[in-house]
Amino acid sequence: MAAAAAHAPPADLRDLAGARAAGGEAQLLARGYALVRVETMRGGKLSRWWNGKRRQCVAVTTVNGRYQTIATAAPGACGHGLKPIVGGRERDRIRPEIDNTR
Repeated sequence: MAAAAAHAPPADLRDLAGARAAGGEAQLLARGYALVRVETMRGGKLSRWWNGKRRQCVAVTTVNGRYQTIATAAPGACGHGLKPIVGGRERDRIRPEIDNTR
């Protein structure tokens, strides 16, 4: 989980460090982020969130039900082409990559 801490958190999310996971998720949704992926890892969970308006991906590590780290991640880490699991307006959702097979 150390990889998620490699980049500083976006300024609009710094206040969420240490937040309870449920409250943090509600705040991420309210701030325009959509949940893209969650992975269970040893000692906690790693979730990736996408903000379509900012075209920004963030990685959040959760340990014992609290946000431990919030870090900016490369846009590809949010899996362009995958639909978010919850939240966000349709226009803010991750756009699929160009499909040249059609």
